[in-house]
Amino acid sequence: MKRILLASFLFLLAEYSFAEELINYTITSDSQTNTLEGDLEAKGNVVIKK
Repeated sequence: MKRILLASFLFLLAEYSFAEELINYTITSDSQTNTLEGDLEAKGNVVIKK
């Protein structure tokens, strides 16, 4: 039981760390739209900064 709880905690910690990294990007482009699925579509001159 302890292993399952530890594995779950480590998985959630890894997911949170990955999500934090994604938030720190700046995307600049000529045209940007969000799809219904939540994806970002950038067209034209696209610049991605960390």
